[in-house]
Amino acid sequence: MRSSYLEIRKDHNEFPMDCFLNSGDMTLLPHWHKEIEIIYVKNGTLNVGINDTIFTMQEGEVRIINGGEVHYYLSSPDSERIVLMFDISFFKDMRLINNEELSMLDIFNGIEKSSLSWPGKIKQKIEELIQEIYLEMVNKDRGYLFAIKAKMYEMIVTLYRNVYQDISPNELKSELVSNPKSFVESLSKIFAYIEEYYQQKITLDDIARHMGFNAQYFSRYFKRLTGQTFVKFLNDYRLNKAKWLLLNEDLPIIEVAEQAGFSSVKTFHHLFKTKFGTSPLKYKKSKYGNNI
Repeated sequence: MRSSYLEIRKDHNEFPMDCFLNSGDMTLLPHWHKEIEIIYVKNGTLNVGINDTIFTMQEGEVRIINGGEVHYYLSSPDSERIVLMFDISFFKDMRLINNEELSMLDIFNGIEKSSLSWPGKIKQKIEELIQEIYLEMVNKDRGYLFAIKAKMYEMIVTLYRNVYQDISPNELKSELVSNPKSFVESLSKIFAYIEEYYQQKITLDDIARHMGFNAQYFSRYFKRLTGQTFVKFLNDYRLNKAKWLLLNEDLPIIEVAEQAGFSSVKTFHHLFKTKFGTSPLKYKKSKYGNNI
């Protein structure tokens, strides 16, 4: 099995966002994309895996998934989900305003990602806005794009004023803040390289050279992009590849390790057990990995 890990969505340069309804029982394999994703569970339940953690979302819950985060989900048969996906450049007009301390990227990094931690009135307001945006997208009445953009800004202001938590400015400031296009292109280039070469040995020097940086600068640059080190990101990518191989393919552990990009079975076993709390073999024998 070679599941698609990097999702490359069709560009909509003038209006880089989408809103749609998913319904029924479906499994979405681990993947990532540069767009920010907001999921609202309208009916039923949804098991969402984000990086190395699985959450069970109940009816009425909202969760924000940042661009670049590995995620996948398994829904219940009666589940309905409204999904908002948008590129950070959707808010590009904010670049003309210099009075705000934080960029839109910084704001999304600091917003509480789960509605479980939001005040009740804020949660209700965001639910209403998501449903209104979806109806605008479906009905396409006159001026619907203006309406969607207005409601998106209202949602951001609501979240920013009520569920934003300060993050150290030193961790946020970056040349990417004022250049969403550069941010998007950098993520795409890095993700595409990992997707193509993850089964081979990838060093920090390799990816840094590919991006035109020295290793030290790229290390800092990547952490600003994703919030984690490149080595951890690459290992997590490979481990998630391994998880799906273990659950969906009847392969020896040594072959799973090789196909996931690990040159040493011992290293694979150690990293897998450290991350998931169980051995690859036990995980393979458990249904859905015991929801790890």
